[in-house]
Amino acid sequence: MIAGRIQSIDLLRGIAILGMALSGLIPDSLPWWMYHAQTPPPTREFNPAVSGITWVDLVFPFFLFSMGAAIPLSMQRDINHGDKSNKHSPETPTVTIIAKLLKRWGMLALFAILSQHLRLYTLKSSPTQLSAIVSLLGFAFIIATFIRIPNRKWISWLGFAGAFTLLTWWKYPEDKFGFMNWRIDIILMVLANVAFSGGLIWWLTKSKPQIRFYAVAVVAALFLGKNEAGWVQYVWNFDPIKLLKPLMGTSFERVPVLYNMEFHKYLLIVLPGTFVGDWLLTENKQEPQHNHSKAIPWLALTAVIISCIGLTTQDSVPTKFFTAIATVACGLAIQRLASTSSKETQNMVSMALGCLILGFILEPIGGGIHKDPSHLSYYAITTGLAILTLVALRFLMLNPSFSRRIKWVEQCGQNPMFGYAIIANLIPGLNFFSQYGAYAGEWFPNPWLLTVLDAGVKTLFLVVLASHATRKGWFLRT
Repeated sequence: MIAGRIQSIDLLRGIAILGMALSGLIPDSLPWWMYHAQTPPPTREFNPAVSGITWVDLVFPFFLFSMGAAIPLSMQRDINHGDKSNKHSPETPTVTIIAKLLKRWGMLALFAILSQHLRLYTLKSSPTQLSAIVSLLGFAFIIATFIRIPNRKWISWLGFAGAFTLLTWWKYPEDKFGFMNWRIDIILMVLANVAFSGGLIWWLTKSKPQIRFYAVAVVAALFLGKNEAGWVQYVWNFDPIKLLKPLMGTSFERVPVLYNMEFHKYLLIVLPGTFVGDWLLTENKQEPQHNHSKAIPWLALTAVIISCIGLTTQDSVPTKFFTAIATVACGLAIQRLASTSSKETQNMVSMALGCLILGFILEPIGGGIHKDPSHLSYYAITTGLAILTLVALRFLMLNPSFSRRIKWVEQCGQNPMFGYAIIANLIPGLNFFSQYGAYAGEWFPNPWLLTVLDAGVKTLFLVVLASHATRKGWFLRT
């Protein structure tokens, strides 16, 4: 039953993975709203003075939200598995649950280290045939390290040994061999941190979820106070690993920074996702009576599109005001239509509406909504939009025809780390040897056509390969 309820979450996660791939592959000659708002073309240099968000700025929050929604579903499965040897306490012991959370943290952190160290442009700023071969070998070793194959642990050890040998043997551009703590994939390290803290908070509050609202409030308060002198700033910036720096000198750069409080600001997206996961668990106990209104998914997607378009206007106050009114109006209409749906769906719509209203009220603070440096409005609005998107997908997937057509994307979402490895570690090396990107730039000088026939083709390659791996049962263990 849980597997059936997680389909829409997998689909949302798959869409986020494809969004990451596409946004990272498009040429630099498109309009600014095709990129992160704070890295506009043509230079793509970071400019924190630019306000607003684009569709690209929704990709990572959608992935984080889907991670949060999946936490109760995956952890409840572990709890239900229980300790079969203990008849008096059939649930899995707390120590075992925490150990699993720590293991996932460690596995994601290891993935972040290996993936970054063995990428084409990390190995050499101007790639050569040798560095491209090493990057492709690195992809193969990473897959071997993390792939789930029962009774074949030697494959994982062989993969790790190969990956470790490559990063130890290779001379990096700064003339240093081996691991350096600045060569870490930040996105994966963020996921490692919030997967642990989000899972732990859910575990501690699973019987009293209302307490989780206080956890969200505490994270928000810490986030607001992090730039003000005082104990909050000290707590936010505290890093136990850095205490070793005076003792280790230059060798400190060999110590991985596995924890960063700044990463935990994304709990403002992950924790609301856990409430949705809780509601989906409840829905498993009794099949809901869905309202099959065709208007609900289209109203939800319209709200997402209106918000995204309206918030790219940067300093246009009237446009932002009407964007807020139109988005909230769509949310209210969805809430009315969903009144005959399951209680869980009604809860999701209500939470989305609350997040959006809160986000639009907070939007003017700090000069407008920003992803970098992020503001509270960014977390609230993107969470609301993620929930509406999930609601839309749930209703759309009631149509068997839609479910079949979108199955490949859903399968990408079931195996997200495989897809991420393809984006980061496989496509660049293959592109170097085939020179497809260079040829495409000559064949298709129009930037929009180039986006479709270069970035689009590579994204399609990701879909085909990741979905095939999922069907074969080649899941990465992170």
